[in-house]
Amino acid sequence: MKFFHLIICTTLLMAIKASGQSNFKDAIVIDRSGDTLNGAIDYRNWRSNPKSISFRSASGQEKTFTPTDIREFTLPTVNEHYVSASVTVDPLSDNPNKALNDLSADVQEEHAYFLLQLVHHPTASLYLLTLGDRDHFYNRSGQEKPTELIHHFELDKATSQLNEIDLYKGQLASIFTACSGPAMDMERLRYRTEDLRKAYSSYLQCAFGVAPTESAKKESYGVKFGIIAGMSLTRYSFKGDNTDLVDDNYSSSTAPVLGGMIDVALSRNLNRLHIVNELVYKNYKTGSTFTRPYNQSYTKTTEVQFNLSYLQLNTMVRYLFIPLSKINPYFNLAISNAVMIAETKNRYHAVYSFGNEESGKAIDGIKKYEFMPLVAGIGVNTRSFSAEVRYSYNKRGFSSQITLETNPRTWWFLFTYKF
Repeated sequence: MKFFHLIICTTLLMAIKASGQSNFKDAIVIDRSGDTLNGAIDYRNWRSNPKSISFRSASGQEKTFTPTDIREFTLPTVNEHYVSASVTVDPLSDNPNKALNDLSADVQEEHAYFLLQLVHHPTASLYLLTLGDRDHFYNRSGQEKPTELIHHFELDKATSQLNEIDLYKGQLASIFTACSGPAMDMERLRYRTEDLRKAYSSYLQCAFGVAPTESAKKESYGVKFGIIAGMSLTRYSFKGDNTDLVDDNYSSSTAPVLGGMIDVALSRNLNRLHIVNELVYKNYKTGSTFTRPYNQSYTKTTEVQFNLSYLQLNTMVRYLFIPLSKINPYFNLAISNAVMIAETKNRYHAVYSFGNEESGKAIDGIKKYEFMPLVAGIGVNTRSFSAEVRYSYNKRGFSSQITLETNPRTWWFLFTYKF
């Protein structure tokens, strides 16, 4: 246990160190004078638009740029393009649950931002500005100043009704004048990235016969499925007042582990955080034989055997230390719930030296459900495979008796193929 605690502490220190690591990717920057700067930008897979960027030139010099310093920048490898623009931002929320606490619609200030380009065309371009949990979309015609597409909820004080203000539909209808097709679907158009991106692309294709330039990778939670195979090594420590079962020499067991998993990468956080759910088969198999005095003249030899099979659901938070690289060390924390599916052995057999014998179940009404509050592991993740060492512990284990603890402590050695 001390060894495992040492591993956890070392791993956490590695995570803290890794979280501050840079992730420079090839980039092109256009400065205010129109000159092109080739180099690399520290890419953070931004959920909210960056307030500044760290740029490293080809000669190795690093400099920080804000929206007032440069015109635009591009990250070709991740297909993201940002332009600098000074725009006003709708202060009202497009979430009806938050709209009641919003400021007045008259409170608007203009600031310079890096706007993420979604669709580009000389006639009409679409940009995204994410601030906190609120998305703002902007239209730009030619080189004109970007104009926000308005959508929010506001309270009508006279009626105390919360009204949805979807001015963006009328704004887009006035923009999409060269082709009536997209305008016909305007009433069903939602104020969402993919919906607006498709509407722009459909209109520009219809009006001009050419597909517009689309940048910015599509939002995705990166769901992956996988097949798990491996082995488990479990040690048992029976403690308590039940002298018929408590012994220090219960055997350890090894067993195959098989199952499946779903890995959901939380978007826009450099894919550092993942929610992983696993359903696996596991097995507890142990036993002990011990001889003890029965009285002053006789002895009692007891044989205890268990062979129990479970389906176990592991719900984990996974943290990747070096995201977006080919090889990612990671750390897991989880809770587990297991249900017994087979009770192959649950046997108690005692032989007395004077010749009598007795047999029965070692634990009558054995526990069918197991909850493990401590599950942790470290591993290495690639695009298609992962390998992990994991530890789990449950004090009560499979005992249903208040005075008996079985203390299964399991080391898991797991391999996962993802698709």
